[in-house]
Amino acid sequence: MSRSQARGTSPPAPVASSVVARTADGVVTLTVCGALDASTAPGCARVLWQVLAELDPHEELVVDLRGLDVLAVAGARLLIEATHACPVPCTVVTGPNRMARAVLQRLSDSLYRSKPSHESSRMLIFRP
Repeated sequence: MSRSQARGTSPPAPVASSVVARTADGVVTLTVCGALDASTAPGCARVLWQVLAELDPHEELVVDLRGLDVLAVAGARLLIEATHACPVPCTVVTGPNRMARAVLQRLSDSLYRSKPSHESSRMLIFRP
């Protein structure tokens, strides 16, 4: 029995936070931290789809997941759908989180055999 169960309280709900930054050279970075799962994906989706809607044709999108602690299937599906719908070059940076890389790679390979909407989109870039 966990401590929270013994005290009769629920463990804290997972949280995903996201920050959007634009640089002068046309790079839009969406940084996602925390947990991206079924409970947090809808909030992240609102931010992500809003970012996609506001992109200019000359910009590039970077989705930085290096601060992600948990990536569940719902979050991975959201990321894959968004990167494939992205109208500009898109890069997803996963960093050293091997689980996040594995989930994204498996889903990307099995769900999307076609090319992303923008020819220069890259699904996974691994940077520490």
